[in-house]
Amino acid sequence: MPYQIIPGWDQQSKVPGSKSSNPAEYSAVIHNLWVRSGSGDTHLDYTRKAVRVVTDARTGEIQIYQHGGFLAGPDILLGTYSPQEAKWAPNKDQESRWNSYFSPELNPKGSEQLSRITSSTKARTVEIAQIIADDRGLSKNTGITDATVTALKNTPGYQSQNNTETKDSVSEEELKKQREDRDRQIAQTGNDPLAPGADGRLTNQANQGDNPEIGLPKELENIQERPKYKTNMRYPIDLVDSFQDYLKIQMVKYKPRGLANADGSLALPSRPNTPAGDREILSTIFLPIPGGISDNNNVDWSKADMGMLSSALGNIAMSAFEGGDALKKTSEGLAGAAANNTSGLKIALAKKIVENIAQVDPLKRKLGAVINTNAELLFNGPNLRQFSFTYKFSPRSDGEAKEVRNIIRTLKQGMSAKKANNFLFIKSPHTFFLSYQHKNRDHPFLNKFKECALTALSVNYTPDGNYATYYDGSMISYQVTMSFQELEPVFDSDYEGGAVGDQNETSIGF
Repeated sequence: MPYQIIPGWDQQSKVPGSKSSNPAEYSAVIHNLWVRSGSGDTHLDYTRKAVRVVTDARTGEIQIYQHGGFLAGPDILLGTYSPQEAKWAPNKDQESRWNSYFSPELNPKGSEQLSRITSSTKARTVEIAQIIADDRGLSKNTGITDATVTALKNTPGYQSQNNTETKDSVSEEELKKQREDRDRQIAQTGNDPLAPGADGRLTNQANQGDNPEIGLPKELENIQERPKYKTNMRYPIDLVDSFQDYLKIQMVKYKPRGLANADGSLALPSRPNTPAGDREILSTIFLPIPGGISDNNNVDWSKADMGMLSSALGNIAMSAFEGGDALKKTSEGLAGAAANNTSGLKIALAKKIVENIAQVDPLKRKLGAVINTNAELLFNGPNLRQFSFTYKFSPRSDGEAKEVRNIIRTLKQGMSAKKANNFLFIKSPHTFFLSYQHKNRDHPFLNKFKECALTALSVNYTPDGNYATYYDGSMISYQVTMSFQELEPVFDSDYEGGAVGDQNETSIGF
């Protein structure tokens, strides 16, 4: 099929234990929801659980199930979202479970969790419906057409999704009208509608809830960024099907990790390896897998020395943090060791004194020896991987030329910094999820990627050595080099399975 359903979402009828036969129903599992498990006020009365969200791409109805998992039994229906009434209705038999997840009276994170699930699932529902409508085979099987997608967006519960409908670009007429309206308002009122305040500074209203000592805004405002991108782009235009491997590039808004974990600890959560959950996919680009692909996993190890005196002082310093009699015992032990090796201490001290006075190493000059430095290779930390891809785009038609220009424009604009708060701050560029695909699934025998930043983009407009265009001025070839770098190191836990006999044992992983 020419399109792949969003990663993390599968046909509900294929889920083990599902009784659904509706080919338009898709589901995804959302992990780590905060659930009230007791009646006290401490964090010990909460636990982390997963739910399965099931959406009907034809009608827009959404159901939330408590996810039973492999051993915990079947999923339990918690509630249903009606697209006609634009509201949730808890399952009458499971109201207490529903309240433990989403009631603000019992769960301080309840409303936020339900709102996040609702908005992200509705966005994915519209996207899945459009993907199905664009695919002849899926459309015929489910009955979902462009008219169905339009009707879905016009239901009361989905009307807000019309605001996220993508276009190729914002027209020059639109931009001109926006500039004229802005200039007219400035002339009439003296205030810039895009500025937080008339004098260009943050207003009191914008600073509500700010930290008065640090002066950081609660959130960025008036962000000047492109709001809409073309949803799917591919080169060549007939690339994606079930029999051709390809590189998929998904652009998403950058999401900071914050300063602490949600549970109040200082251990930051790892970034997800797919844009599942509440990450909005701005655009997806499908390209053939280029030649010369490779990965380079490396970690930082370096040689470190520890002489006799450094060892003794370090041992004393560490024992001071242990408290109790540790410092006393360590000091006594070192004193005993020094008493049994007075000649060694004398030589070490004499060497230091002579070196400081005469800038000469007496041991090397007199004995042809050095003091044992206990050299060892020590681990300093992980490194971030980098990837580079080079493509030569040679459009074969006007439509393909337009697609190539759209791809280049999207990558350039997506990797650009965004102005915010009247240019007082600069917001991070968008980030990217990359994946090699085989039969519309992650390629098991090529490496996976973590979330990446596009750090460099080079475009050669005359890769053949001479300037040549088609009749409309479009270049006959473009050579594009993209350099990506992962936002987070690769850890052992990122590799799924791997034990002898495991189905993932022979996959490359990261």
